[in-house]
Amino acid sequence: MRLLVVEDDGVLRQVMAEKLMYEGYEVVTAVDGEDAIRQIAKQYFDCVLTDIFMPNRDGYEVIQALTNSGLATKIIAISGMPETTDMGKDCLKIATILGAHSVIRKPFDFVDLLQTVKDLVAGASLYKRI
Repeated sequence: MRLLVVEDDGVLRQVMAEKLMYEGYEVVTAVDGEDAIRQIAKQYFDCVLTDIFMPNRDGYEVIQALTNSGLATKIIAISGMPETTDMGKDCLKIATILGAHSVIRKPFDFVDLLQTVKDLVAGASLYKRI
């Protein structure tokens, strides 16, 4: 299973990639939304884990690009922003409305992250076989 980790924090991006690779996933990383959209155009990913607030195109744009593509890619939105933004709306709720299949708030437990990925990818695998 191929995953794309989209995170502008270099240390967190590397740690997430290493943990996921240790679990047996093939992992590609992107430094921001623009990089992610380029990667998505080049190859298929079973699951994309994307931060929301990043420079050069944000996670919302990544989610929209994936949902507009019609691909069966599962999407996990991740954010460290407080539950509400300045506009009074929950950024992770917005991500779900745009098409994210699951959301995770930072800081998160890597056990929870891995379980979320396993659950989504397992569902995608079953769907592909039908």
